[in-house]
Amino acid sequence: MMKYENATIEDIKQLLPLCRRFQLESWQNFADFDYDLMDDWLAERIADHQSYVGIARNNGFVEQKDSVSRDIAGCLIGMAFTFPYSRTLVAGDYLWYVHPKFRGGMTGVRLLKNFEIWAKDKGAVRLIGGATSGIASKRTADLMQHIGFKAFGALAEKELR
Repeated sequence: MMKYENATIEDIKQLLPLCRRFQLESWQNFADFDYDLMDDWLAERIADHQSYVGIARNNGFVEQKDSVSRDIAGCLIGMAFTFPYSRTLVAGDYLWYVHPKFRGGMTGVRLLKNFEIWAKDKGAVRLIGGATSGIASKRTADLMQHIGFKAFGALAEKELR
């Protein structure tokens, strides 16, 4: 049974491998991954009242690596912010990821719905998110539209090497 909760500092050790898995699976896999930097960033997000770190914990699923037991099946890390020209609060995601073993069910949707509740409680008037990682982009975009999101804009990258 999946349990949804806000991450704590104690969860960072389990979140790090999930974030690394996200990075390896995403278009961002060309970049190095600094565990210490990510550890610090997660601690800052967890401590920041304008940031959200929600996790899906699957009791019973345990992935062993480096002698660390992990049961976090997914996460959504987001923030509430204003545009430079406005005091209107909006919310958006930094990272929304579900372990491949748990995709196709409700884990990702519930993470997103919990973020939406948090954003409303903060006073945000819009939720901005997308399929920007390159992981199952069409499927994610279709899901988001199915649950009420409207597509806008485009995302592109250009290598500078």
